[in-house]
Amino acid sequence: MNNFPNWLKALQNGSIGEIRTKSFLMDRFWVLERSVDIHGADFIIQRRLYDKNILDDQPTRFGVVQAKFAQDDRTKHYIKNEYILDKENNPRIEFFLIIHSGDEEEHKMYLLTSKDISENFSINKNSDFVIATSKVISSSKFQITNRKHSLDRIETARF
Repeated sequence: MNNFPNWLKALQNGSIGEIRTKSFLMDRFWVLERSVDIHGADFIIQRRLYDKNILDDQPTRFGVVQAKFAQDDRTKHYIKNEYILDKENNPRIEFFLIIHSGDEEEHKMYLLTSKDISENFSINKNSDFVIATSKVISSSKFQITNRKHSLDRIETARF
């Protein structure tokens, strides 16, 4: 199992992160998928608002969720600055990052908002936020220990 080439491990880990994220989000949101992953949106989420129409003059806003899988505590993820901050350098309230770690027996999830990322992680020379898994897992404030509370946190972000 450890003899997989790196590109295959990356594809497998990406799939695991996306499937686990979709399962988590489906409990509360309508989950929309794109055929291509651009602008940091693995998933676009919409609140389950039955009295609103996507074609209304003022439709509801969508949330953007990026899913990642951390192979181990040395894994780093790079998130483009423009996904996290708007033109005035304010956190984008509609952006969320969900990081997964562990195998089927030790599965853990972490939720980070754009505010969490902008306040706790640094930017590299390419203007990407560097999300070090070691920092994520060492802080209990990011770990999803109560799924309802974490889904509430996303829903009340008012995207």
